[in-house]
Amino acid sequence: MLALFRTYPRRPGVDLIFASPSGGRYTNVRGAFKNACKRAGITDLHFHDLRHSYASNFMMGGGDIFALQILLGHKAITMTQRYAHL
Repeated sequence: MLALFRTYPRRPGVDLIFASPSGGRYTNVRGAFKNACKRAGITDLHFHDLRHSYASNFMMGGGDIFALQILLGHKAITMTQRYAHL
């Protein structure tokens, strides 16, 4: 993963990997996500859908349900199980 970030194209003079169009930090991730979907022509995808995709991919990759519970910040394992459905 680190090798991927090292090869990611960057703006000259900007230390951030994911910089806003002005070269600064993103302050509204949801807004940036919505804008990216619009520019890509993607409809009916919500920012929260990414949590479900992450959880499912984590489990399909051999992840532990209890580790996922911690990563997602769930108090109850039953909520984690809803996210990790395959």
